[in-house]
Amino acid sequence: MTHISAQSYIAPGFEAVGEAFEENFTEHGELGAGFAAYMDGDCLVDLKGGYADRATKQPWTEETLVAVYSVTKGVSALIVAYLIDQGQLAY
Repeated sequence: MTHISAQSYIAPGFEAVGEAFEENFTEHGELGAGFAAYMDGDCLVDLKGGYADRATKQPWTEETLVAVYSVTKGVSALIVAYLIDQGQLAY
């Protein structure tokens, strides 16, 4: 895994997540990225890799700032679906 930072962490049994993360670089042209997943307070994966800036080759770190767009749409859809399932909301 050449693009994943040495500061990354992958818990045993979650190697496939690291492979999928690496594939974003090798197969899909990703420049830089970070991803973390926790379950019950335990870190399962904490991945960072690639570059924050193509021109300067600044490495992607946990401090890299990212513009985030439309992230509330998915969360909102899940909340609406949950409320409908609970009978607290109807279409």
